[in-house]
Amino acid sequence: MIVGTIPCVTPAAEPAKLIIYRPSATRASIRSSVVSLDGKAIATLTDCSYAKFDLQPGVHTVQFAFKPWPADREATRIPVSYSLDIAPGKMYFIGYHPGEMSNAELEETFINYVKRNYAHGGYLGLVHEKAAMDIIVDCKRIETVLN
Repeated sequence: MIVGTIPCVTPAAEPAKLIIYRPSATRASIRSSVVSLDGKAIATLTDCSYAKFDLQPGVHTVQFAFKPWPADREATRIPVSYSLDIAPGKMYFIGYHPGEMSNAELEETFINYVKRNYAHGGYLGLVHEKAAMDIIVDCKRIETVLN
């Protein structure tokens, strides 16, 4: 005889780790940049800084934009976005790099990227782990609103 039922509990998916970074010596090195995740500002990066946090699996969009200056042209204020499908338990690296990279540097650094469409040039995208770790080893970790 069955007296009661036992609720079925589905375990939560293991979060992924996401590191977003900005290397040193970008063309706009004195300007800070705002990083947003799924439309919410989560960190402000300067040269040679990064933010690390847990992220639930699924499709997410990272947006990178330099903080506007009064003298900026309208085209300079257009942010760049990169979307990716996050799998549980994996580590992802997204980086912003200056526009002066050679094709060889692009292939060494990025798995997939988008080019910024305004005056600052540069690339934003998914980065190979080794390339990212070589860069962020000397950079400052920034706390995010998600930490």
